[in-house]
Amino acid sequence: MSKVSISKAVSEPRLFAPPPLLEGEDAAAYDELYGRVCAAVKPVDVIDEMLIVDFVVLELDILRWRRWKSNRIRERGLEALNDFLREELDYKHYRKRFTDDLTDILRSNLPKH
Repeated sequence: MSKVSISKAVSEPRLFAPPPLLEGEDAAAYDELYGRVCAAVKPVDVIDEMLIVDFVVLELDILRWRRWKSNRIRERGLEALNDFLREELDYKHYRKRFTDDLTDILRSNLPKH
């Protein structure tokens, strides 16, 4: 499909509410998806246009869900690692080494007086 037909589909006036974008979401990405779906479906009436809008909005919801799920899995993994380290590593066993390493790092990185 040529870019001309995609941009034509996007530039046509919409009868519907503005796209339900959240703060930080890309309106251009919505317009591109809307245009590509219109180019593929080639709506012939307002019913087709309504179904396309519903489809694109549902696709946005699916993409949001995938981002949320991915972020939540990552967060939960970090929480589990944090919990494990807190339970399994006793600070008193490595306090001296930590203090020595930190002292060496600070001495090598701080300006001399």
